[in-house]
Amino acid sequence: MVVTDAHHGSLWLRKLHIPFDYTSIGVAKDRIEYDNGTVSVANQFALPAYNKKTLPAKDVPKKWEDLLDPKWKGKLGVINSTHHWGRLESMESGAPLAFAEQVQPVISPEYHVGVLKNAPHPNAAHLFVAFMASPEVQAIWEKHTGHTSAYVPGTAAHKFAQGKQVVYMKQDQAAKVDKISRQIGKILGFN
Repeated sequence: MVVTDAHHGSLWLRKLHIPFDYTSIGVAKDRIEYDNGTVSVANQFALPAYNKKTLPAKDVPKKWEDLLDPKWKGKLGVINSTHHWGRLESMESGAPLAFAEQVQPVISPEYHVGVLKNAPHPNAAHLFVAFMASPEVQAIWEKHTGHTSAYVPGTAAHKFAQGKQVVYMKQDQAAKVDKISRQIGKILGFN
């Protein structure tokens, strides 16, 4: 299953992964999460975004706290999924959108791949997870999703993350993220 780290966190809390020693088939330990249940294969980056045609460079936020300035009251838009912030593919199409790249820390949701319990062919699935994490697949990820892995040297994500303070979700945060997601879901009317 390919979903975000947060979604895999919810699955891990419910013990729905089939763990595997991915290091034994060449996956770097720093990419493995959820008690050997998943592997990080691509990163997104979430930062404030702005319209370059309407916001002068001097007013671009430099830190998250800048968004608390009263000048932004009524001018901020927030979506309910950070992955949309991470993509902003319209930047590539010439739209005047840009990231406020000085803002740190950079939030980095990750795509993880894991094998779920009751998978019909778990051994083949574990090999596929390792393949999805391979450097050879990075070009495919980039072509079809616009994302690459911050853990793979030479990729766009790896280059972007260099010298920045990046926040990655780890399994010790899964319970908190799952709880907050459920609370927000209730507020929004999802049961």
